[in-house]
Amino acid sequence: MQLDSSQQAVLEACLPACALSVLGAPGSGKSTLLAACVEQIARKYPGARIAVLNADRKAAGDLRNSLSRTLGGLPDNILVQSVAAFAFTILSTFAQAVGREEPQLLSGAEQDLILKEIFTLAGGAENAEAIFSFPGLEKFNADAQGLPDFRSEFRDLLMRAAELNLTPADLAQLGEKYHNPIWGIGSEIMAAYEKSLAAAAGIKSANPD
Repeated sequence: MQLDSSQQAVLEACLPACALSVLGAPGSGKSTLLAACVEQIARKYPGARIAVLNADRKAAGDLRNSLSRTLGGLPDNILVQSVAAFAFTILSTFAQAVGREEPQLLSGAEQDLILKEIFTLAGGAENAEAIFSFPGLEKFNADAQGLPDFRSEFRDLLMRAAELNLTPADLAQLGEKYHNPIWGIGSEIMAAYEKSLAAAAGIKSANPD
């Protein structure tokens, strides 16, 4: 692979232990340079454990294939994954180490199914028979509540809250602070969602966390 002078300078500086930040526009050769750095370290330090992380699964797969061709196969000590997959690997390894049940990834369809069940069992503040109570939900048309797009909006809200490490109480407080009633409803749905996941984990494990 041909590197220009700026890339070559980075390659020469890429030796343990170092911290480098390489900025470049899409298509400027960042992935090519990354592959060259990994190849250099792998050849100089054959036993080194290398984790190469990329933004998404497709990009990680393309880079994995490129490195495999360059190195004549990818050894076990070189891991090429998306950030999400790497994080999941850490969680799985930790669960195995402490004897917990390994985490499971939920697809969008599985998340939607859980929310659909929650909405089916839900009611407003006046519905005493409802298993879940979401005050304010009654303001929405009952037919609309059964639509996948309606659930999708709340699923996106829950995922963004989870990414920000917000609890249901945090989301409720933010809803009050910024006068956003949807966040208030979302906080109740989030609590119900977490209870549903905990119940499912309890069925699969005698010692759920």
